[in-house]
Amino acid sequence: MKTIIKSFYIDGYRNLSNVTLNLNDITAIIALNNYGKSNLINAIRFGIDFIKGSNEIKKDIFEYLPAFPFLSANSGRDFTFSVNADMIDLDEKIYNVEYTYSFKWRTKTTPGFINFESLKISSKNISGGAFIVKLAGSDVYTFRSSLKSRNKRPIIIKDNSLAINFLVNIIDNDDAYLNILTELNNLKFLIEDHLNANESYGFDPINYRGNSQINVPRMIWEMKENHPDEYGMLIDGFKQLFPNIKEVTCQEHPISHSMNDPSQIDSEILFNNNVYTLSVSDSSLIRPIDFNYLSDGTKRVFLTLTTAVNAKINNLSVLALEEPENSIHPKLLQNYISILDLLSGDCKLVFTSHSRYIIQFIDPRDIVLGLPTETGQVDFRYINKPKKLISDAYNEGSSIGDYLFNGLSFENAAEMLSCYLSDSQIVSEDDGEE
Repeated sequence: MKTIIKSFYIDGYRNLSNVTLNLNDITAIIALNNYGKSNLINAIRFGIDFIKGSNEIKKDIFEYLPAFPFLSANSGRDFTFSVNADMIDLDEKIYNVEYTYSFKWRTKTTPGFINFESLKISSKNISGGAFIVKLAGSDVYTFRSSLKSRNKRPIIIKDNSLAINFLVNIIDNDDAYLNILTELNNLKFLIEDHLNANESYGFDPINYRGNSQINVPRMIWEMKENHPDEYGMLIDGFKQLFPNIKEVTCQEHPISHSMNDPSQIDSEILFNNNVYTLSVSDSSLIRPIDFNYLSDGTKRVFLTLTTAVNAKINNLSVLALEEPENSIHPKLLQNYISILDLLSGDCKLVFTSHSRYIIQFIDPRDIVLGLPTETGQVDFRYINKPKKLISDAYNEGSSIGDYLFNGLSFENAAEMLSCYLSDSQIVSEDDGEE
């Protein structure tokens, strides 16, 4: 089953309240420094990690202080995560899926626990509606046992488990329903935030379980061996950006590990049988050079392109890239974005940036602006009048990027830019929020 994520919703995380992030093929989250761009994508990863975590991990997450809502305006709010997606089966049947859960943070006076969960599914082939609902204040859920069923059955789920974690192990009479539950339990969202790529190109004869450090030469070798077409597209894209590079070569080097007493080796240590190196041939050089001698920016570009290709290979739904403009000259940025879009296939891309330059190469309808507020919450808004924005910027003799950032620099940015933007997503207590 293929999952196309349409939107995420986040509430009760750090300085975020009531945020909906709609996703296009490319979505750019633009804001000044320290205004919640990274918080938003980290909140999405946090929400997905909670779904995937064991019951013990969920218990730890309830009291994970760095994620607590920390403003006077949102302190005490439950964490809420929601995802809306279209899921397409092998017969091209489309199921719209809206999944939501929320939990209370653990404090000195209240325990942490899941207090709401809901799964809604709609399709031309089924009677839509709620398939999972958690009854408030209890461990009792109601659920439908198949997509065709209209009847809801009660079930008790304890020990910090989500219903989708539990039901994926007991639904056995409806493949489509099981596939939807499986997809929700395995949402694929990756953040590429290696602003310093140097460590990703070294030797890795020894690794450790759970280590998330990327080794680019190893990734390239495996891609070349197992996905030659994608490898060819990657190299072609890299050479388009840097035409002086004529060839990229990846080599395998077998290694042996000697030890006196294998039983004394920590079980968390993994020994690799091979290490890999990358070299490039440059038109201006008399011989190939090791990839490590390239500039930091070039290495990060290649790492990011490689990650985009792997996102396609591994069927990731969303790849978030932090500050992609930092590693490449502004004149190459448009081509860079186009190549990333091509290499990532059906995977949606989310850029976070505080640069006015990247705005020049993104459709204004794909831009989300993070606006400051008096309460400290980030007010994320969409550009819903792009023609007026383009016209006004032109009349001022300004680029769209400069025009928007000039507005963002004022304390009343929301007021100054409101004529181009969607309504505020923030709901005050006076409007009915707790």
